[in-house]
Amino acid sequence: MINHRPPETTIQAMNKASKTIDELATLDRNFPDIGDTLKASSSRVYATTEESAVQPIISKATFTMPVQALEQIQQRKLTDAAGLFSEINRAYFVVKNQLYFWNYNDRQDFNVYEDTHDIVNVAIAKPKPDIFNKEVTHVLIVASTHEINVIALSYKCQDNFVDTLTFYKTGIMTSSVGVRMTTILATNIGRIFMSGDDGNVWELIYKREEGWFTSRCYKTIHSGDYKHFFFNQTSDPTVSIAISNDGKVLYQLTQKSNIKVAYLGKDGQGFTSIPIHTSIEETAKLLCPDSPLISSTGFKITSIHPTLLTEAKKYQLIAITSTGCRLYLSHYKTDSPIISHEDPPNGLDLIHVRLPPPTPQLSTILSTPRNLSTPTNPSFQQSNITTTTTTTPATTLPLVSPQQSFQISKCLYNNGVLMMVYSNDNTEILTTCCPDMGYLAKDVRSELHEMYNSQSLPGKIITITEITKSPFQLNELASSTSLGSTRQFLAFTTTGLTLLLKQRPVDMLQNLLLSSGSDIRHRAADFKEFYDFFGHIQSSSLCFGLIGRADSTIASGTDLFSNISPSTDIAKGASDLLDKYGLQPSSLKPQYSSRHDGLALYIYRLIRPIWTVSIVKETASPSSQIQYQSTVERGTLLIIQQVLRKLQGYMDLKIVMQMNPHSPEELSTQELYELVKLLAEAISFFICLFDSDFTGIMEKFKPEVRTKVMAMTYKDLLTTSEGRLMHNDLTRALTDQHLL
Repeated sequence: MINHRPPETTIQAMNKASKTIDELATLDRNFPDIGDTLKASSSRVYATTEESAVQPIISKATFTMPVQALEQIQQRKLTDAAGLFSEINRAYFVVKNQLYFWNYNDRQDFNVYEDTHDIVNVAIAKPKPDIFNKEVTHVLIVASTHEINVIALSYKCQDNFVDTLTFYKTGIMTSSVGVRMTTILATNIGRIFMSGDDGNVWELIYKREEGWFTSRCYKTIHSGDYKHFFFNQTSDPTVSIAISNDGKVLYQLTQKSNIKVAYLGKDGQGFTSIPIHTSIEETAKLLCPDSPLISSTGFKITSIHPTLLTEAKKYQLIAITSTGCRLYLSHYKTDSPIISHEDPPNGLDLIHVRLPPPTPQLSTILSTPRNLSTPTNPSFQQSNITTTTTTTPATTLPLVSPQQSFQISKCLYNNGVLMMVYSNDNTEILTTCCPDMGYLAKDVRSELHEMYNSQSLPGKIITITEITKSPFQLNELASSTSLGSTRQFLAFTTTGLTLLLKQRPVDMLQNLLLSSGSDIRHRAADFKEFYDFFGHIQSSSLCFGLIGRADSTIASGTDLFSNISPSTDIAKGASDLLDKYGLQPSSLKPQYSSRHDGLALYIYRLIRPIWTVSIVKETASPSSQIQYQSTVERGTLLIIQQVLRKLQGYMDLKIVMQMNPHSPEELSTQELYELVKLLAEAISFFICLFDSDFTGIMEKFKPEVRTKVMAMTYKDLLTTSEGRLMHNDLTRALTDQHLL
């Protein structure tokens, strides 16, 4: 190992290590988004597998509602409102004038809100500022056949998922006589929009108190043509609405499968209708002329789903047809230059048509999986080996005769994941599909490849909602660190809840290792295909992710949302894979081993949240006094530090064996090793500082020194002479504080 070297030599080594991880970071920086793959006018390339270890969406656990809830939900009509409020961890459903809430955290708490009239629809929203006291965390909007009520909610949840939900009557209400609100949505600043069965778009306005000429609560129409209001008729009525995640754009789906766009302004407080001149149906038939799923006379859009910039820059909305086709739409005209994606919408253009995976049939559900458009490279997803995994297996699919046809009854699209419920008289099958990370990792931009699978869930599916708390990241290969989390979806059914997991490549590798026991030779062919498919650098990085996350115990899995940490046996398997495949030459230059480049890539992904971010930030206390604290949360620092220590331990045993490295790879690996070691020590040092009277220490420095400390990053600390001097100054200050 590198010991007793001059500071300048250590700084030089840290600069080389920093350069190495930055070179590997290009794999993540150049990772394409979904829009980059939409080169042709239409597409339909899918791969599937029966192997549960590597399926994209799996069922983890199912929980049944309490008996009282089961009795009540049997009384619910198919048209009655029901869904999930993940903000307060409650499932809800309506029976006539009663709104039932089921706490799916403790799975027993079941209560009811009763209205005077039959309830049509409900929604939850962020409270508007300066109207309620600080105890109110949400507002519940309840639309009945006669009125719309605003109910204040106070929700508190502890770390152990024990929570409380309190309802407060506000007296804020307005009439809804003559209009049934079929959709209610809220923006991120608390504006509430509704679509009614009259074909119009409404906004619910509520205030702290009445004005001279306005009541405390009222609804206003946004359809743009007031004859709709006076004569209760529209030539193409709105049937549903959707709002962009930033709350700046509202989309309206009409009965004739047109889509209207309204810009809500940079501050989200306006409403400007955008002229739309194109016919989506005609354009779709031009883009995909040969498919009967598009060219038939029954063309109908059933739902619309806004997308995030992190999914694609090329489109902002996905519309789904009754046949399961996805229509990718941009609210910017293709012939207009867009300076920034903050620009207001100026139209609506259809840029791509994506045909659906095969409709579930006996031949496609129970037979050997196949790729509809055979890829040029072999895929580990074509495996047909039955294994045991850590996940709860999906319910056995019912036998379906080829003559039985399915219709899409429900669908969800969110951040690249499509879920469609196929139904017939006796059966429901959930088909899910999502981007194939293996092809995206290869930077194949010619065509979109997706994985799909089908499964059956207990009960009839009412709705599916994503409940993932962490920000969406399309590149799931980069989420293999302990800071990443598996995407979670809840399926609310007539019997309870099923938790669905979106498997990342690291989850698939973990399941394969678990099924291989203590010897990777038991599934040697599968591991080779995995490495070949995702690439040796990416696969090696995933192995380091399993080693860094390894724990000596496996979570029990009784918690609905618990993530299972890799066991030490899985970490050993990952280490064995690195020994077997990690010595293969890298595809990058300079050509080190894929183990070396996988290590550098993993280190980059692990430390990226803190590496180039200022270590210290300035905040104001409740008494308006200046305080200095960590820019990154303490828990995040501790996780990164712990993983760095595990990596250091692995390298001590498996890689760093020579005191005097000779080859370029040995020298580069030693530099990465010292980066891991020194950064772990630096994090420990600053945690100690922040746990002390750090504000007192900073106040003793001269203003120019405080400015330098505020600008310092962990990268600066390790790679510059100024960083070393700053470390010395802080060490002396901390020592002096403890000696006083």
